Amino acid sequence: MQYPLPLLAYPHYLSYIDLHLGHELVGTLEANPMQDIAITISGMSCGHCLNAVNQAVVNVSGVEVKNVRIGRADLRVPDDSTVARVKAAIEEAGYKVEGIVGG
Repeated sequence: MQYPLPLLAYPHYLSYIDLHLGHELVGTLEANPMQDIAITISGMSCGHCLNAVNQAVVNVSGVEVKNVRIGRADLRVPDDSTVARVKAAIEEAGYKVEGIVGG
């Protein structure tokens, strides 16, 4: 059964659909909230550095990239283990993580 787009656009309607139409839903947005983090990175000085860090972060499963600029990456991650994987990916790309705020 297809639902009108407005119902799917608002997560709070999902419990109504589940309860009143008898559908089983797998997971919800509330079950796995994303956390915003800002990572300070040293060693970046040009567009190539920016692209290298962006590519390293994009390849980490579960990460949503909000913004990457020279010296900083703003991301959304599902959990602390993903933060550790992001840090490792950035350092593997040749840059140093100076600090992580948020999460």
